[in-house]
Parts: sequence; C-alpha cells; structure tokens
Amino acid sequence: MRFLKNNFMVKSFEKNLIGSYFGSYGLSIYKKIRYFYERLKKIKGEDTMGSIQTNLSVLSGIKYNSFRTTGKAVNNKTLSNVAVKNEIIQFISQTRIDTQQSLADQNAVFHFNGLSKEDKASLLYNNTSISELSVDEANALVSDDGYFGIDKTSQRIIDFVIKGAGNDLDRLKAGREGVLRGFAEAEKAWGGKLPDISYETLKKGLDAIDEKIREFGGSVVDLST
Repeated sequence: MRFLKNNFMVKSFEKNLIGSYFGSYGLSIYKKIRYFYERLKKIKGEDTMGSIQTNLSVLSGIKYNSFRTTGKAVNNKTLSNVAVKNEIIQFISQTRIDTQQSLADQNAVFHFNGLSKEDKASLLYNNTSISELSVDEANALVSDDGYFGIDKTSQRIIDFVIKGAGNDLDRLKAGREGVLRGFAEAEKAWGGKLPDISYETLKKGLDAIDEKIREFGGSVVDLST
C-alpha cells in the first residue's frame, strides 16, 4: 500500500513538474512515455526509480530541438526579409536610372537646336549620332508618334516598372518611387525645370503605374506635383 502511495506521488510530481515547464504538449508526450514504460516494467519486472530523470531528459531534448528549429525558422525569415528589402532598394535604383536616362534623351532631342556639336555627337539614336539628324528629323522624334515623344517615352518607363515588378505590389510601389526620383534628377540636371513634354510624359507614366497598383489593392499618394 505504501509503495502504491509513493508511486502515485512520484507520478503526480512528474506530471506537475513537466506540465509547468513544457505545457500541454509536454504532458501529452509524458503520458505516452509513462504508458510504454509501465508496460515495459510489467514485462521486465523493473521498478519506476529514475523515471523522472529519464522522462525529463527525453522531453528536454524535444523542447531543445523544437526551440532550435523555431530559432532557425526565425533566422531564415529575417534573412528573407533582408533579401526582399535589398531587392526593393535595387529596383528603385534601377528605375531611377532608367527614368532619368529616358527623360535626358527626350530633352536632348527636344533641345536639339540648342545643343553644341559635342553634345550632339555624344548622343545616339539607332546607333547613330543625332548630330547626323536634320532639324526636321529631330522634331519628328519628339512628336506625338516619335520615339522620344510622350507616348513612346512614357510607355518605355511603364514597361520597365510593370514588367520588372511582375505581380509584386511592393515592387510596383518601389518602381513608382524610382520614377519620381529619376524625374527629380532629370530636373536638376536641366537647371531645375523641364519642358512641358517631360511633365506630360511623367503624368502618363504614373497614371498607368498607379492603375496597376490599384488593381492589386494598393493605394498611392501623388508626389509628382
């Protein structure tokens, strides 16, 4: 009778200790260990001494492995977040450069008559220096249907952002930010003010990008004015 009482107290102590330390999951494992241990004891005629240490060692290993796995998952998630942020920053930079270059080319052709021979010689269109163009040919390039006109220049900017972002809302917003930064740099390069053709190009590009952002449930703040 005394043995049964002591055995019951040992089991209660184990359950309370394990329950307070490992929670319901630990108790579930504990019950399974006790069940198989009691069956083994009946078969081999062994007592239960040392069971607390054995069970705690097993559960400690379980909890340690669980913690280690969770920690690894957190680290991977952190690394993944850093990689995503770096990609966003890189995409902003790429879009900024592309937009600034597109607008710089557009403005160079728009100001064709005011360019020096050296400037004309340094600018290429279809692998040919624009210095080879006549005034009429240069004007045609910035007309409505021209390669450096509003429609085609804005479309190149739109394609760069939308195709580069894919279905990623954050990248779309990053691309939009890159466009604005590129435009600001183009303004600075041309003395702080661009011709109307550039502002119309920006507006058309942003309108298309904003529409795509809204399709994915995003919102935008107009920073172009």
